[in-house]
Amino acid sequence: MKKIDWKQFSYCLFLAVLFLTICTKSSPLYKINDWVDAQAFFTVGKSMVRGTIPYLELFEQKGPLLYLIYGIGSLIDYNSFFGIYLLEIISCTICFYYTSKILSLYCSKKSSILLLPIFAGLILSLRSFTHGGSAEEFCFPFLSFSLYRLLEYFKNGTISKKDVFFVGICAGCVLWIKYSLLGFWFAWMMVVFLLLVSDRKWKEGFLNCFIYLAGMMIVSIPWFIYFGIHNAIPSLIEVYFTFNMKLYASSLPFIDKFKNCCFNIVRVFHQYKIFYLFIIIPILLSFLFSFPWKRKRYSIALFTCLLFLTLGIFIGGTYYRYYSLLIAPFIVIGLIGIGIYLDKIKWQKEYFIIAILLTITSSFLFAFHKSPNTAMIFLDKEDYAQFTFAEIINKEEHPTLLNYGFLDGGFYSTTGIMPNCYFFMRNNISHRIFPKLLDEQRRYVRDGKVDFVVVRGPLSEHHTFLDQNYQVVSKKSQKFQGKLVEYILFRKKIMI
Repeated sequence: MKKIDWKQFSYCLFLAVLFLTICTKSSPLYKINDWVDAQAFFTVGKSMVRGTIPYLELFEQKGPLLYLIYGIGSLIDYNSFFGIYLLEIISCTICFYYTSKILSLYCSKKSSILLLPIFAGLILSLRSFTHGGSAEEFCFPFLSFSLYRLLEYFKNGTISKKDVFFVGICAGCVLWIKYSLLGFWFAWMMVVFLLLVSDRKWKEGFLNCFIYLAGMMIVSIPWFIYFGIHNAIPSLIEVYFTFNMKLYASSLPFIDKFKNCCFNIVRVFHQYKIFYLFIIIPILLSFLFSFPWKRKRYSIALFTCLLFLTLGIFIGGTYYRYYSLLIAPFIVIGLIGIGIYLDKIKWQKEYFIIAILLTITSSFLFAFHKSPNTAMIFLDKEDYAQFTFAEIINKEEHPTLLNYGFLDGGFYSTTGIMPNCYFFMRNNISHRIFPKLLDEQRRYVRDGKVDFVVVRGPLSEHHTFLDQNYQVVSKKSQKFQGKLVEYILFRKKIMI
């Protein structure tokens, strides 16, 4: 591994702080990250680092490494996302650093410095960035490092066993964050093996496969030990792997899933025109002109990695806007071409400094304007039911809480309460496919298992059991993802 360029790393850190401060709702500029997915990760993560076993004692379907990341964030700040904000900064700093190294492979360092703010502004203002704190975002550093090592191989024609091992570690980390994103890393090792074999390096090709798998195992063994000690390996397999494969994905036949997959891929590239401009077109041009790498087979290899990434993301047949976020770091491919053009300019020092300042400023303003989140910067705590309800709930001594009938709305976060129910929220899956989840939540309410229940309106047949043991104490309406929603707080009745 080469030495880190700390000046370049510091520049990447500055950009990460600058852009994430406005683009992620985990930032201190926002009163709350109201994204239900991030709140669920935070709830499980803070419970996990305090002794609760995911999958065995709390039901959620993402990977344990993502929960650990959120758990570490909760150790920094238990009631807010400030710790997650710091971890997002670290994640994006590493991503930006290896993106700058990719640019430096094919163009000058000056061009890399100029293009990096554009890269930051583009990927962090995408709608697929959503609210901030997604599994895809925390995979940024692993993708950027692995992509750098692949493009470095294209440049130099060789790859070290140490690099293969560390890419294997990256693959292992992604496996335990969100395994459906592994398509890129499967293709990465496949194309490296085939490229080595085509150069008659059979022994090196097979050896690198084992080294790669060793890297994955290094990351995986601690999780098998952790879940093995707590007799939770069956729960891990059932919830994280089996449930996601069989129930959480679309229930359509495979051929229909594949059709949906193809439709969703086309939809993403149609929705995000910059993916066409900075990814698809540059890769197609590299086929035609064998540039910036010398051999067309490298273009095939890169396209294969992109294809397997997108197939892995969408093969389940479902679509959410954050799914496509991990495609975004490939934008660097198009920036390479711009960088090669910029290299023709002979910069004088003062003009180069002005160009940097203009690029950073314009990229920052672009991100502020395009980000779907920035309008929420100007809201106060009083505008959120999460804080209003927390004041009521926390007047009780050691209160318990259930997020009933919808995804985690952030009420566990603002109250500081750790769930005492296995199904602490309703996951995004229909009652027909997995009736146990909502049936159990109904039982918690019928049995009066918690002191407070939060419901997201309008009330429906799913809430008919509430009146038996609970009474309404507060209501509040607010916007979530552009829609007005009402939250209703119930308190357990005092039985005489």
